[in-house]
Parts: sequence; C-alpha cells; structure tokens
Amino acid sequence: MKSGRGRRLLRIVVFFLWGIILAWVIRAYLSREGSSLSSVLLVLGILLIFLGLCYRVYLTMRAQRLGKQIDKAVFQYQLSHDADAYLAQLDQCEALPGVDRTAFYDLPARDYLAILKVRVLRETGRTAECRAVLDAAMERTTNELARQSFRTEEALLQAQPEP
Repeated sequence: MKSGRGRRLLRIVVFFLWGIILAWVIRAYLSREGSSLSSVLLVLGILLIFLGLCYRVYLTMRAQRLGKQIDKAVFQYQLSHDADAYLAQLDQCEALPGVDRTAFYDLPARDYLAILKVRVLRETGRTAECRAVLDAAMERTTNELARQSFRTEEALLQAQPEP
C-alpha cells in the first residue's frame, strides 16, 4: 500500500469517526435541551461551509507558494544559466507539499516540473539523464496534454545530434 493511499484511507476513517462522534453529541444535546433539529443543522451547515472555504484557501495558498518557488527557480536559471542549481531547485519544488494536487496550465504540477527538467537537460546536452526523466514521466502521467508535451520533447531529443 502506498503512503498516499494509506493517508487517504486514514483521512476517510477519521472523517467518519468525527461524524459519528458529532452525531452522538448532537443527539445527546437535543435529548437534553429539547432544541429544534433545524437550528442545529443550520449551525452545522454553516460550520461545514466555513471549513470548506478554509480548506480551499489553504489549497490555493499552497499552490501559490509552489508557483512562486518555480518562478524563482526559472528566474535564477535565466540569470545564471547554472543547470545543476536549477535542477536542484526544481527537485526542491517537487518535494513541496501540494505538488500532487496542484495544476499549472491544465498540467499536473509534477508533470510541469518534469517538462522543465527535460527541457533544461536536453538544452545542456545531457541526453542520458533527459531520457531517464522523460521515460519516468511518461510512465507516471495520465494527463493527455502532458503526454503530448512529453512526445514533443522526445521528438526534439531524437532530432538533436548525439554529442
């Protein structure tokens, strides 16, 4: 079992346990106080909407942080043309939380980072590393736009003369 699947399963179990505990507390409160069920459901609905909005803001902030980190890496590469530092920064971006749930330009962030890596490796003439990153990314992706981008990069890599 992958760690991502295990965490997802754990979240679902915790969510249902909280639901059971919350239902038990509401039932105990209603039987004790004699309050109407509609007022309690209204409060719970407002609370769920608030928590959903908070979660959405959290995901947006995480995506913005990832985007800023990628922009910083690209800018530093354009200034210095240091491919090793650029690849190290892209690896750091790939390790940030939220990479799996973020998309840039209809591409999953992990695939977007792989395209950036493939391009810099191809441009610097490191074909063996480029081929390894490209093959790993092609196996992993399910996005059609990413597959198309990887095929384009593969065609450019094949057209490039061997060093």
